[in-house]
Amino acid sequence: GDTAYVWRIFRLKNLKIGDVVLSKSPLDPNYQFIGRIAGKAGDRIEITKRIVLRNGAPLEPSLFPMFDSNQIPLIPSGKTESDDLPAFTVPEKTFFLIS
Repeated sequence: GDTAYVWRIFRLKNLKIGDVVLSKSPLDPNYQFIGRIAGKAGDRIEITKRIVLRNGAPLEPSLFPMFDSNQIPLIPSGKTESDDLPAFTVPEKTFFLIS
């Protein structure tokens, strides 16, 4: 129920880990979402027990706070608190976002 106002400034070269961006959905280009950059091209990303590792290290806690399982307000249908993502390398000209 919240409202977000976005000021669109596009500086691809200046984007860094932790920046909040507006992105088109890869599944539906008519849908946009707000996400935080967690990886850049060439980074190795892995998610284990809800902990995101970037190049083998957990993301900066001040930018990406971790919550206890009791504090997670909503887990999408079909997902669990321990969903993992096997390690992969972020492709060129792309970012890995967490929304």
